Amino acid sequence: MELVQDGFRALVELSPDAVFVIVDGYHAFANARGIALLGGRTIEDLRTRPAIEFMHESCRDEARGRIRAVNDGEALRYVEEKIVRLDGVVVDIEAAATPIEVDGHPAALVVVRDITWRKQAEAALRAAEVRFQAPFR
Repeated sequence: MELVQDGFRALVELSPDAVFVIVDGYHAFANARGIALLGGRTIEDLRTRPAIEFMHESCRDEARGRIRAVNDGEALRYVEEKIVRLDGVVVDIEAAATPIEVDGHPAALVVVRDITWRKQAEAALRAAEVRFQAPFR
């Protein structure tokens, strides 16, 4: 079983996505991508405040509802949100979660993708469309 666990840990660490385990509202685990995404150097940097505080204020109410749903056993499909890194930089993300149990406590396994580049590309495309259509109005 240890070999399987080591394999899963390696898989998570090699993931291009951020992977978090949230227990009792705090980050219990984050892979290297997750720590970097939130602006930390180690997992200890993330444990100093509740995970919800990393959510942008505009997303917190909906995020609280999703957290309750995951705690009640419901998996969360990918949703777009904004987070705030430790350095205050706002990052557009896409996140999914599934309920798990850690040492008898309800927890969430969360996978997060940084989609900032995609949001910037979408905004640039919209701006280009507006410029292109302007002469025809």
